[in-house]
Amino acid sequence: MSEALLFDQPIHFLKIDVEGFELPALESASRLYEKGLVENTVLEFGPPSRWDVTIEQREGMTPEQIRATTVKQAKTIMKRVVGEWDLDIYLLPAAGWDRTVAWMLEHQVDYSQDDPTKNKVVHRLKAWDFDGAAPEGDEFEAELNAKNQLVTEYIPLPPNLIDSYLDSLETIGEMYFWLVKRDSKNAIMQKFEL
Repeated sequence: MSEALLFDQPIHFLKIDVEGFELPALESASRLYEKGLVENTVLEFGPPSRWDVTIEQREGMTPEQIRATTVKQAKTIMKRVVGEWDLDIYLLPAAGWDRTVAWMLEHQVDYSQDDPTKNKVVHRLKAWDFDGAAPEGDEFEAELNAKNQLVTEYIPLPPNLIDSYLDSLETIGEMYFWLVKRDSKNAIMQKFEL
């Protein structure tokens, strides 16, 4: 593909599924992010032990040294995500979801604005009518209706907690990271709820 075309076309949704090679994949796509071409990215992230295989010349390194290297690399990339690439990080449900919710509460994360009717940590993404077509009455619509139009839950990862969260990710376990362009005006962003 022509590089001129590649670095000129917006990417609305990028799914990265590379079984432990998430850090090199994000690094290799850095030019796309630097140019602001990627609006949404979803990737499985962690636990850090998955990343051990990505360390070249790891012979002679202890497992602790390997882990320290990969976690440091992850911190560097996530700081670029929020700093240089102007993306927000949202955590989506995976094996480490319950441990993530508990971790956020332990770190005094509270998005409720002192409203006791709101959840302190977990936000919701609701469905919307994006095509204006008449309801089809299919299984998908039935499932959304049963879940009160809930598509997924998510948790914003505060930038000041990125390092601490990544330090804890081995015990938290696998999570999905959703990276969203900060100035996004797409319809998805209008359906976020606390």
